[in-house]
Amino acid sequence: KKFCESGSPLLAASSYLAIDDLSNAFSALTQGHELELLHLLSLSLPGASEADRNESLRLSATRCERLGLVQECVSCLAKITDDRVRGDAAGQMYARQMQAQMVPPEALTEMLQMEGIDILPAEGDPEPEDPVERVRHLVLKGELKKGVKVGIEAIGRMVS
Repeated sequence: KKFCESGSPLLAASSYLAIDDLSNAFSALTQGHELELLHLLSLSLPGASEADRNESLRLSATRCERLGLVQECVSCLAKITDDRVRGDAAGQMYARQMQAQMVPPEALTEMLQMEGIDILPAEGDPEPEDPVERVRHLVLKGELKKGVKVGIEAIGRMVS
């Protein structure tokens, strides 16, 4: 208990691992931003689940993106085995990059496609009925203003 409350994510995680409590060990590492160790453990410990590995990759991808390591971010995203988690994380990263205009859209799209990640809606795809998916669809197509408008209208309907 002393190590878990010490403020050190490494000591806390070690304590939890000593009693085979992977969930709390991973939580301590996540909260302490020890993503490299989290990822290593999620790959090497027999009790780690696929969801644990996917989450560690998603968090690592986010860190890479924040450090400006977009290619490494895309590589992490490509290793995520859950299609929904990978698609959501890639879509969010793509939208942030487009907003920040740090990487040309064509280059980012090419990086994603080279890793087998296709986040852009296909030509002629109908807009989804679900408001959240519809906003995502519009933003990924580059129709940011229309996406914001649709989102605000949906929120207005939910509130009234």
